[in-house]
Amino acid sequence: MTTGAGSNTIPGTGTFFVGIDIVPGRYRCDDGKGGWWVRFTGPDGDAPVGSWPLPEGPTEVEIEPTDFAFETRVRSHWRLVAPAAAPGRRPRPPGRR
Repeated sequence: MTTGAGSNTIPGTGTFFVGIDIVPGRYRCDDGKGGWWVRFTGPDGDAPVGSWPLPEGPTEVEIEPTDFAFETRVRSHWRLVAPAAAPGRRPRPPGRR
């Protein structure tokens, strides 16, 4: 599994820089049981926001374009389910043009 700004997956363990290693958006992990994640927010990543321990079953996280980095430790991986909206634009409801 590869990471990079063009990848739609994040490995289950590691620290990843937003805009360099991963793209912002909503990610889903199919089973996060006992794992955790932390988003490092703020311009220097000095405001951590996290969740642990994760419950059994699927879980999701929203990685913002303004986040500095994302750190995770889960048994599986994360996959992108919805890209982040462009700054200043609201996401378009499904089925609308």
